[in-house]
Amino acid sequence: MQRIDLPLDGKAAHARILGNRPTYPVLHQLVDEKVDDVTPVATTHTFTVNNQSVRAYSTLKGAGLWDETHELLLDCESRRTTWQGEAIPIAIDDDYPSMSPGPATFAATITPKTNVKSYSQYVTYTPRWLI
Repeated sequence: MQRIDLPLDGKAAHARILGNRPTYPVLHQLVDEKVDDVTPVATTHTFTVNNQSVRAYSTLKGAGLWDETHELLLDCESRRTTWQGEAIPIAIDDDYPSMSPGPATFAATITPKTNVKSYSQYVTYTPRWLI
């Protein structure tokens, strides 16, 4: 398994995808929500691979004082997206991207960031080889 750390706010990261067959990325967004009595906010998580974007939708409700970081997991191989372990939809006109071996460009962001205290994000993938 390979890991690529992504910059925040939709800034691009460039990497070389290993292998000689197409593979699928998995986006991990770790969101630390604000601790407060906040109003729930509908949020869009956007993940872009080589100019192909997929958008997932969740609601940030605010965190309790001792809540752990919440994870968005966007798994392109299993075609499943979860927020805090619960399945959430992607945009109806989007599709989960795959990646060919060689150079790749990634970006991801959360909008709006009203209830977000901080977040981090990274991509994992498994190189595929045909011998």
